[in-house]
Amino acid sequence: MKNFSAKAEGNRGYRGILLTNILYWRTPIAPYKERGSMTREEAKNELREIKSLDSRIKSIELEIERLESVATKMTPNYDPDKTSTAYHNKIEEAVIKIEEYRGKLAKKLLEQLDHKNYCLNKIEKIEPVSLRQFLIFYYYNGKTIEEIAEYIDKTPRWTYELFCSALDKYAEIS
Repeated sequence: MKNFSAKAEGNRGYRGILLTNILYWRTPIAPYKERGSMTREEAKNELREIKSLDSRIKSIELEIERLESVATKMTPNYDPDKTSTAYHNKIEEAVIKIEEYRGKLAKKLLEQLDHKNYCLNKIEKIEPVSLRQFLIFYYYNGKTIEEIAEYIDKTPRWTYELFCSALDKYAEIS
């Protein structure tokens, strides 16, 4: 241990800097056993689901727009004898697909609403109140750490530390 501390404090060699960075960046703020019911990673995963649901909803909305665009450009084909199965009403098929996607969209929106409310209820319990803004900006408003740092007029490193503290507080809430 003596050898490491000498390198970390005085010697600016590659190993000393590397070991210092490993200890500084990889050491958890509190042991996992003392954090409550979940770890920081589990808290991140729970909150990441908000962004994941947002992206799934956007992809469904884009697919609906695409299908509507294609359907408005179609011309119907009619079989005057109504005997052949070769003629398919493509507009009807497109409308059916659009309705299926709208059903999926409704389910995803309800799932997203439930998950956002669940997470927001936990975020509202975080004390001090100033830590709440980091989770809300990042997960609900889609801001990056750099954008949050600029908004609160702090460095990205300091903002990241506060963000990690907010995640730890979120993880403590059961």
